[in-house]
Amino acid sequence: MICDNLSSWKSLKATLPAPFAAGFAWIEKNKDKPPADGSYPLEKGMRVIVQTYDPKDLKGAQFENHRKFIDIQYIVQGAEFIFWTKPRKIPQVQAYSDEKDIEFFEMKDPVANSAGLLVEQGMFAIFWPSDWHMPCMNPTAVNAAYAGPKGKVKKFVVKVPI
Repeated sequence: MICDNLSSWKSLKATLPAPFAAGFAWIEKNKDKPPADGSYPLEKGMRVIVQTYDPKDLKGAQFENHRKFIDIQYIVQGAEFIFWTKPRKIPQVQAYSDEKDIEFFEMKDPVANSAGLLVEQGMFAIFWPSDWHMPCMNPTAVNAAYAGPKGKVKKFVVKVPI
């Protein structure tokens, strides 16, 4: 897992797989005038999912994991909290779907049992397979004193095949 500001991604370029450059180039090209929500194909089996949503409360939230794709999650607008953990011995609540490349796990108290990332506009987070993550969380659900951006989130999720 990596979390940083978009302006810093080039300093990581030498340590990232080559396709990441195309993903970050797409982000840089589209961040100021984001396209409509949907899925957009890129080169070499990559794609970008553009989504707009209200961040979620903790109740019923689940960790997700992918096996075939690495996520680059970039916040275009707003802020969200993303919980992160390595695989744990916790109940799987949805079996792995090869078609959707996703599986879900239940964790009763992510605040106490995982690490968290506050990801605000202009920041990205990268999650590899086995980086279980719980994105889209409302920062005020985690910390009522959160004073940053609130409301709808606009996000790009670049899916990079492994």
